[in-house]
Amino acid sequence: MQGAVVPHNEQDRLKALLKLQILDTEPDATFDAVTSLAATLFQVPIALVSLIDEQRQWFKSRQGLDVCQTDRKLAFCAHAILQPDIFIVEDASQDERFADNPLVCTIPNIRFYAGCPLINEQGYALGTLCIIDRVPRQMTEQDKTVLRKLAALVMERLNEHKQKLQTEHKLQLLDLLLDSIPDALVACDSEGQLEQFNKVARDWHGVDVRQCDSELWSHYYDLYEEDGHTVLPVERIPLLRAFHGETVLGQDICIKAKNQAPRWARCRGEQLKSRSGQLLGALVLMHDISEQKQLEQMKTDFISTVSHELRTPITAISGALDLVTNQVLGAVPEKALAMLKVASQNSKRLQLLVNDLLDMEKLSAGKMDFYLQPCDLAQECQQAISQNQPYADRFTVQLSLLNNESLMMQLDSHRLQQVLSNLLSNAIKYSKSGAGVFLSYYRIDNTIRIQVEDKGEGIPLHFQEKIFQRFAQADGSDTKARSGTGLGLAISKAIIESMGGSIGFHSVPGQGTVFFCDFPCSDGH
Repeated sequence: MQGAVVPHNEQDRLKALLKLQILDTEPDATFDAVTSLAATLFQVPIALVSLIDEQRQWFKSRQGLDVCQTDRKLAFCAHAILQPDIFIVEDASQDERFADNPLVCTIPNIRFYAGCPLINEQGYALGTLCIIDRVPRQMTEQDKTVLRKLAALVMERLNEHKQKLQTEHKLQLLDLLLDSIPDALVACDSEGQLEQFNKVARDWHGVDVRQCDSELWSHYYDLYEEDGHTVLPVERIPLLRAFHGETVLGQDICIKAKNQAPRWARCRGEQLKSRSGQLLGALVLMHDISEQKQLEQMKTDFISTVSHELRTPITAISGALDLVTNQVLGAVPEKALAMLKVASQNSKRLQLLVNDLLDMEKLSAGKMDFYLQPCDLAQECQQAISQNQPYADRFTVQLSLLNNESLMMQLDSHRLQQVLSNLLSNAIKYSKSGAGVFLSYYRIDNTIRIQVEDKGEGIPLHFQEKIFQRFAQADGSDTKARSGTGLGLAISKAIIESMGGSIGFHSVPGQGTVFFCDFPCSDGH
């Protein structure tokens, strides 16, 4: 018996075979279908998909043979992988290379053998698709063509197996990456079905929802608005918003899972698309802000307590100073009067701060009352101009109402005046002497917009993202000319949103700013 020589690229060939991770795997119906077809087409008792390992040949698929492997030294296929094309032995009993081979002399009594090498993309022969008969025979050119095509099918299946392994490997790496993210991540597929919860998200929900029926995932948690009490409407769910094409930025929600403390999260998400634009799904990242919320609540509680305790004495002090400075109680020396007037002005500023703090507390707690009734924007805006022009005169700024057409809306007149006064006073303070500030209102499709425009300094870019935060001031050092509490815009935002609207702005540093309030409207306003 003459053994087959070892291929010159044997080490690389073995690495390629082992990399497939297919040796000693379970039977595969696709491979079995090919060997069954080969046995039928060629009318042979044995057909094999044989892979040549270092010391053995192992059969990924076999027809007509009970054993799953044989010694490589006995393998006809060890000779076949040395050939660029089909290796044929017409009568093994007459071939000096195989005549005394135990596979010829005893069961399975091989006489005819034809093996087509399975060559991968790198040119390594991993094994063969072979057919075996117990009687001598020959192959026609047509037979060879058929065997080559069947071998190509086997090679395609091996490549599919390789691609599947690569995909599984990438998915494992992706899972590791997602689980290493400190934020919670949830994703859905192209049908909108929940598909992915990373480790943080699973921990938040107290259960590995991947092991549960996807239809029951929502049974393990409830979503609420930022206040922690209002159930989050379906259309406000961040992942659903992202799935429908919205870019979700900074949406704060509360998650209440079974056997878990309430958790607040800041969400950002977006739709996922392939390079060709095909919808793949959507994902949302959720950053835990529970500790931040707790600190904010502590600060709010502290401010609320202090504000309530200060309100009565400050009101009394301010009233007493007014009486003294107005010399109701008698004449006051000129020097003392000047100092008392400064004290009176500062007490009023402190009174304004306390009032703002109390308003902020009411809005945060949802305790501020709103009385919505039909209002004519023409009258409301004219009233705002009249009330704020004396303040504008101090800065030599002219207020203008750009239109006076009647436009009815359901609003709380008092709260609207509070917002307009804040927006107008801000525009006045940041306008140059002799400049104008413009108030206008108009309807765009199904939206009514009220806007205040100035040609002042504009809002610095670095400050724009913080403009609606509490106690936010673009220039905290300029308190003399532009005094304020830093709460006005935060209060205005809360008021407008409580009346069903939204507030925004656009500003170009050095050119001016436009603040606008948008309200949805029907045909009947």
